[in-house]
Amino acid sequence: MYRVLVFLIIIQPLLHKLGLKFGWSFDIYNELISICVFFAFIYRLLLKRKITNFFIIPLLIILYLVLLSFFKNNYLLSYFQIVLYSQFFFYFFYFYSFNQEEKMRMITALKKLFDALLIFIIILSFIELGFSDQFRSFMNVHSHNRGIGKFYLVSFFGSGPSLANFISLYVFIWHCYYYGFGNKVTSKAKTLMFFSVIICILSFSRKEVFLTLVFLIFFPYPAKTKVYTWVKRTVVLITVGTGLLIYYQAFFAKANAVASSSKYVRWQIVEYSKEILGDNLPFGTGAGTFGSQMSFKLNHIYEKYNVGPQMLGYKDLKRRGPIYDAFFFTFTTEIGIGILLFITFFFIIAKSNSLKKNNYFKFIKKYIIFYLFFISLFTPVLMNSFGFLIAIVLALLSMNINVLKLKKNNAQA
Repeated sequence: MYRVLVFLIIIQPLLHKLGLKFGWSFDIYNELISICVFFAFIYRLLLKRKITNFFIIPLLIILYLVLLSFFKNNYLLSYFQIVLYSQFFFYFFYFYSFNQEEKMRMITALKKLFDALLIFIIILSFIELGFSDQFRSFMNVHSHNRGIGKFYLVSFFGSGPSLANFISLYVFIWHCYYYGFGNKVTSKAKTLMFFSVIICILSFSRKEVFLTLVFLIFFPYPAKTKVYTWVKRTVVLITVGTGLLIYYQAFFAKANAVASSSKYVRWQIVEYSKEILGDNLPFGTGAGTFGSQMSFKLNHIYEKYNVGPQMLGYKDLKRRGPIYDAFFFTFTTEIGIGILLFITFFFIIAKSNSLKKNNYFKFIKKYIIFYLFFISLFTPVLMNSFGFLIAIVLALLSMNINVLKLKKNNAQA
């Protein structure tokens, strides 16, 4: 079941693209899967008849959001947004509920699934290279000003960043399987890893490429001595750093110029977020009021602060604006000091026991959390398919979370 579930989450961007192309909309795809996961979690909860005390953190988060919406007199849509924010927890606690042996089997199965998908992506990449215009037309891809003559790999995701996010997850799972579990790194495994990095680079997704390469540089690969490790890491860091500077300058010059401008829409969203949060300290405006799905219907904040179609989109063109593209800031504007509860949730995961007690799993788990927070500066990861995959992987890497014995657990991890 879990393999089918993960596969359905992975192909969500493809189904979304095809839906837009053929004129049918299925905007509740993720939500339907989340409902299934929620009931699966309830079933396991009834079966096991026990739950970790860590569950108190998301309960406090949900309670805080409900009370905030109530005292802010927000409409019913605000409560729907709370449910959408809670989806991440459904995935995490369902997969967390399995025991160590089951989780190890799951990671092994996911590794095989991701291998198969990567091989398909590699084959598809040659087709995409040879028939770029036809492929993009079929996938209904709107090319951005990046890559080589506006060419960058999108694969069956129809999006460079979505492809790069998948590759990042592949890299994490690959290292879990070979280093975390201690399996021998075969020639086939090295070849797939090489192609995965090349595909990631050719997606021309700035932040995802950067984060993936940083992971590969700082991963604690086994070495004879610490001195050798740091000398090797320094050489690689200088080489990759130089390569990234050339990469960003050669292929993102115009995009970087736009991003550094004060008129860049993300900076404008951040400015709006600061102003609105400043007027609504310390608790925020409430779920579903700014930069979230329900905010397009519950739009009193947009009207009050004159947030226009440049950020929200143009109805006549049926084009959504970039209001989702500074998620961490808009999310903090909505929930105020409640953001500390979310940070606490991930901090406890980072400090808890790992699936196996070695440095590899500890590093991977902590890096995934860092990756999640970095990406959330731009993308609504709590509510999209990539965020759900992150929740699954984090849950599989975590064991015996006990908020009352956190320091002791961390010492033993």
